[in-house]
Amino acid sequence: MKLTPFAIKQISELVKDIMTGTKWVDFFNSFGARDVYDNALPDIGKPNHIRPSKKEYIAKRLADINDTIYLQQAVLRLAAVCGIRNG
Repeated sequence: MKLTPFAIKQISELVKDIMTGTKWVDFFNSFGARDVYDNALPDIGKPNHIRPSKKEYIAKRLADINDTIYLQQAVLRLAAVCGIRNG
């Protein structure tokens, strides 16, 4: 499964408020990220090590797992959290 950059941006905007920053870190760690929430979302490579917004963090981590075996699992889990059922 592969998402376009546009789709990643749209999904990030739609889901950013369904979990806290800590929960987002836990969520993406379950798909291979190795982040630590330290009173803010972890550095994702922004200039001057500025901490990302939830939307930026989600978009970066979705891009990281895009076109991997983890993406479909992540999308299905997000759909479940949002109350969207398959079929």
